[in-house]
Amino acid sequence: MNRFFRKATTTLAMTAIAATVVSVGACAPKHKPLFIESGFLTEYAMLHPGEPGQLAMVYRNPNADFSTYHKILFEPLTIWIDETQSSQMHSDDLQRIANGLYYAVALELRKEWQLVTESGPGVMRLRIGLIAVDHPEDHLDVYTTVAAEETANSDTPIPESLRGIGEHITVEVELFDDQTREVLAAAVDRWADTGPHGPVETWSDVHREFENWGRWLRGRLHRGAAAGSHEEL
Repeated sequence: MNRFFRKATTTLAMTAIAATVVSVGACAPKHKPLFIESGFLTEYAMLHPGEPGQLAMVYRNPNADFSTYHKILFEPLTIWIDETQSSQMHSDDLQRIANGLYYAVALELRKEWQLVTESGPGVMRLRIGLIAVDHPEDHLDVYTTVAAEETANSDTPIPESLRGIGEHITVEVELFDDQTREVLAAAVDRWADTGPHGPVETWSDVHREFENWGRWLRGRLHRGAAAGSHEEL
């Protein structure tokens, strides 16, 4: 199965951001990888191995009252990718991926919450980072979503350089209070282990993949917000 992003900054040295590794170890299934602390999340020490059915590493603030939040400020998606991978990809294709995934997730979020662009009471911020890092000393290109545009539902094959990129991606998700900046929930897992996935050969497949992942994430957030304080994403 193939999975998978406008370039925002120049190349960054991973060692300038972080050089630590979070090990899921014996507390999780053996196929779970080591997670390199990319620096995307506010705090990694709070994460702990998830229970069956949860993401690999999770956190939920036990004092968070999700019933008080009715709005989401969805920040642009951020993609951190090893420059050896990004150098083989066309920037327009990467931009299409970034915009399309953001669009699909935002479309689903609107079914549960009001999406806003300004700070205020009752607002929680959602951050999603897609991290393609294999080694702490990887040099990175950082991309970010600049527009929300639906991925074209086309039978045109995707470029060979995009095939299988998702096998190298870790998803980092964070929710925090917009006013206090207190982290409400966070999670880390491999893209391949989150949401439903199928073969990705054409842009129509990408369109479907993003729609499915958006629905999956909305379901996780909805259940997590509705659950008691001991249930994580």
